[in-house]
Amino acid sequence: MPSLTQLPAEMRQQILLLVLPDTHRVESAVPIQFIQLFHINQRLRLDMVAVAGIWTPIHYISSPCTLTARSPRTRGWNLNRICLDLFSTSFLGRIVNRYPNAHHPNYLHPELIALWNNAVPFLPKDVEEVWLGVTPAPAEKRVHHPTWQECGPRWIDVFVHNDHASQRFLGGHIQDVAALVKKIDDHYEGCVSIKLSGRLSVKSAFFVEAIGQEVEKDLEFVGRWVSNEEAPGAAVSSQLLCPMARKKRRCGTHLLAWLGNVAWSKEAGDAYAGLADQGFDRMLMEDIKGIAKLCDGEGMIVLLPGNILRRAFQHRVAADLGLKTVEVSEGSDRHVVVRR
Repeated sequence: MPSLTQLPAEMRQQILLLVLPDTHRVESAVPIQFIQLFHINQRLRLDMVAVAGIWTPIHYISSPCTLTARSPRTRGWNLNRICLDLFSTSFLGRIVNRYPNAHHPNYLHPELIALWNNAVPFLPKDVEEVWLGVTPAPAEKRVHHPTWQECGPRWIDVFVHNDHASQRFLGGHIQDVAALVKKIDDHYEGCVSIKLSGRLSVKSAFFVEAIGQEVEKDLEFVGRWVSNEEAPGAAVSSQLLCPMARKKRRCGTHLLAWLGNVAWSKEAGDAYAGLADQGFDRMLMEDIKGIAKLCDGEGMIVLLPGNILRRAFQHRVAADLGLKTVEVSEGSDRHVVVRR
């Protein structure tokens, strides 16, 4: 069997390309894989010279300052595809501002989009695709829960699915993001493909559609949608996987951590989304934990009375966990009883 260095040069280079990442932040150092491949042996070093010319990852640009700097990091790169991460440097406190009557400047970032607008003339030439990252969260909150650093539950899915991020924040940025799309399109004289990217809740589909209507083009979303049925699992993960880390700064596993791997039904997800948007997310978590404890024991559990939507959620959670339910009593005392 031939070794890597005995293969034809073109085949070797294609294999080397597979080792390199698909994305790269221009503010960061050269990827470690890139450097390691250059140091293997003389033949591969020669291959890497060719690979460097054909490697075209999505180059992420996290701040307008990266473009407008006196010596921008975008020089010298093969920047065929770039992604402007619009809200990477946003302030979390604005997005989660919970005062419903607050003025737009209190929970939006018009000045941030304005900076991106000012940076458009500094965009690199010879670009074929421009992605606009519209994940409604600052970069440092997209991996780790803000309360602890040693583990990373899917807190970001819970965050982007909540109304303050998925609807209010993004809904307030339709006009200025659409204006940015138009300016980028004009800058490249309509010769580049512009797409939206990032991590969005399905409740933010209106945002993508509205941007397309404003610019009179069908904009493709190439990111990841967070569905209603994924939201309960994300909430469970962020609540149960590391309960000790908040105080002790170390990871701890909850006895109900297995709930994070449950495939929740669409009905459970829809009910969760409707109630969580009304501020009942903690109450729903108590329902989930109470029902789940019955999976490891015998008998039954009597849940607290609730409205028809909460009872529907309780029924679906129990069904997803393989348990049986029945409703008893009438009126405001009507509640769900769960049995194995």
